This record gives sequence, structure tokens and C-alpha cells, in this order.
Amino acid sequence: MWSEEVNRIVVEQARDLQREQPDLEVVQDLAGQIRLRGKVGFCVHHEGVSYRDSYQVEIEISCDYPDMVPTVKETGGRIPSGYHRFPDTDDLCLGAPVEVVRIFSQDRTLCNFVNSLLIPYLFSYTYFVQHKKSPYGELSHGIEGIIEYYKEFFYLGILQVMRLLKMLADNEASPLTACPCGSRLKLRDCHGPKLDELRSLLPDKHFDSELSQMLKVCRKAKLKIPYHTLQTKQMLRNQRRAKKGKRRKVKRR
Repeated sequence: MWSEEVNRIVVEQARDLQREQPDLEVVQDLAGQIRLRGKVGFCVHHEGVSYRDSYQVEIEISCDYPDMVPTVKETGGRIPSGYHRFPDTDDLCLGAPVEVVRIFSQDRTLCNFVNSLLIPYLFSYTYFVQHKKSPYGELSHGIEGIIEYYKEFFYLGILQVMRLLKMLADNEASPLTACPCGSRLKLRDCHGPKLDELRSLLPDKHFDSELSQMLKVCRKAKLKIPYHTLQTKQMLRNQRRAKKGKRRKVKRR
């Protein structure tokens, strides 16, 4: 349910955004859900060239705002489903989930969401149409893109990345522990600060889910990695539940 405080914050921020994007209108349904609909325009200077364009969008705001990042759809039919959109919701994929949260958390306003996340995405598509490539480089779709993001964020290979994500998923990252990247340094003197940054953005279960998907990708690719050492506490609990469920079915038979 929408609270009066959330409603006040959204209305105030929407007014600020409309000063920059006057073609966006605020729409509120009977349940109190607020959306912003209309045209978002931009002028981006990239490598000495100015790119001007505009797109029809619908920005949906959750009742947990500003704790939750808004979602957005392109409603003008210009951006195809194959270009970084979530197939189940049709929302635009503005980046790796943790990176989207990281950028938005720096300034939890609608102006920051549009200027720092939405417009770079829209500009990237405009640039892609003209040049058949992305202006900033491009992550793969799905979990493969998330793996690429973490490898770049930590400057590590996939095995070391998964070891760090296991620390986040299990919420076990003592600063005096040896960093699992293999540097022989203590965590506090190596990748600990990066783990602290990620931990502040998303819950343990998010990293558990991503690690689980990574392990499936590795198994499918038949990579030789120590899977048993990368299983999180939640994964082991799920396995025990599954075994108990199978035993009960056998007994019933």
C-alpha cells in the first residue's frame, strides 16, 4: 500500500523531473499507484558528436520507493524485444541489477534515475541503430552479462568471483579472513571494501540466487571447478529439503 510519505516524495520528485522533462505526465490510478508517462528527450555528446532523440516511456514506481528502483517500459515501439529487455515483464534492462541499485542509491531521486540510468540506455540504442555497436561496450544477456559485470567489478576470474559472492550470500566476510582471490592478503586489505559496498545494496538472498545461476552455467559448460566448496548455506538447506521431500514420497508409496 502507498503511504502518504511515499506519495509526497514521488509527487515532489516528479515536479523536479518535469522541469527537465516537461513532456512527462504524472498518472495515478485508483489504488494510488503513480506512473510517469510521456516523452523523455536527451542530447548526449559522445566523441565529438551530438545525439538528439526522444522516446515514449512509462516509468512505474513501487510503493517501497525510494528503497526500490523504479522500472520503465518503452511504449513507442522503437526498441525491439531483443535489445536488453526483460522478456517476462518487457521492462528495459538498464544494467546489471547490482550496478543499477548502486547508481540509484547515490541519489534516490527520479531525476537521477532518468539522467543516470534511463537516458544512457536510450542513447545507447540510438547510437546502436546508427553504428551497429554500443557506445560504451555491451554486456551479454542474462546471467552471462552478470558474470561479465562481476569479473570487471572485481578484476577477477569467474572462480574467484563466485568465492566472493559466496561470502556475501552466507554473510560471512570477516575482515581478518584471507581474501579468496588468492592474493594472500587479508580481506580488509584486498576485496573487503568492494564486498562491503555490495552488501549495502542488496540482501544476501540476491547474491545467493546469482551464484546459483552461475553454478548452473558452469555445469552446463562442463567447467572443472570445486562446486561443493561454492555451495551456500541456503543451497545446502534447499538440498536437504528436497531429499526429505523425496523420502516422504517414497514412504507414501
